[in-house]
Amino acid sequence: MGFNRHLGVRRLNTGTLSSLRGEVDRIRLDRQHGARELARMALQALTRMLNRFKSRDERELTGFLSLAVKALGEARPSMASISNSLYAVAYRALNAEERGLKESIAHEVNVQLRLLDDSVKAVASNVANLVVGGDTVMTCSYSSTVLAALIEASRLGRRFRVLALRSPSLDGSIDYGDMMRKKLLLERVETRVVDVSQVEKWMEEVDLAVVGADSIFPDGSALNGTPTLTLAKRAEAHEAPFHVACETWKINPLPLMGFKQTVEPGMDVVSAKLIKSIVTEHGEIAPSKIREYAHMYLKRLEYVWNVLRFEDPT
Repeated sequence: MGFNRHLGVRRLNTGTLSSLRGEVDRIRLDRQHGARELARMALQALTRMLNRFKSRDERELTGFLSLAVKALGEARPSMASISNSLYAVAYRALNAEERGLKESIAHEVNVQLRLLDDSVKAVASNVANLVVGGDTVMTCSYSSTVLAALIEASRLGRRFRVLALRSPSLDGSIDYGDMMRKKLLLERVETRVVDVSQVEKWMEEVDLAVVGADSIFPDGSALNGTPTLTLAKRAEAHEAPFHVACETWKINPLPLMGFKQTVEPGMDVVSAKLIKSIVTEHGEIAPSKIREYAHMYLKRLEYVWNVLRFEDPT
């Protein structure tokens, strides 16, 4: 994790470092929550640590911010919304003029939490508009954004059916498809769990496929839990539109700098050519347009790295 490579780290006490390690481990080991929820957890962790950080020395605060942003951002490197949210807080706090740095960090965390909530509500609304009465929607893995969208579509009075592919965790302790089923049934949305071996049998009835994403890469490809790639390929074969629902906060700019994203076990990369649209808070975006958004995130990321003197981005 490189705790000792950051500006001002020698001034940080053992309690601060121990607290940070605990917060990082909490996010790193979590298998119950999606990317947006973990981004919220990372921001809340930053606030808790900031409240315990007593020094108001600007250099020590900058050292704390450098260490916390990098360590928390690396806790789940496949989830770009975590690091993007932390970089956004750091960028705005470092450029604030009306407040001190400590007050600015606290203020910008609250701003970012609201932005995340507003974004997912907008994405859910945009995805819900894709679902019409009588549709059969197939999904896989677990996405709080897709869940919110399907619940909203149901509350709008549309009657549809959801087929959730079995999506077991690596250790087999959780089936994310079944998790989705249980949450949808609480909202009286007809949902059935389908084994991946049976996907071909059910595809003839599927009108559209919708999944979430941990990250979107500049080339428009998407990273999400297995068996997303299987679903995308079968949707293409049956001419069913395959949509990815996620906020633009999940766009990962690192590949623009030549850094290759490591794909963790249990994750799939879905090629842009298999994706009809990426449904964001701004509406549907063609995969070919994602690079423009990635460049915007890249500028902010490079600024934060320069000011906080990050030695490397991984």
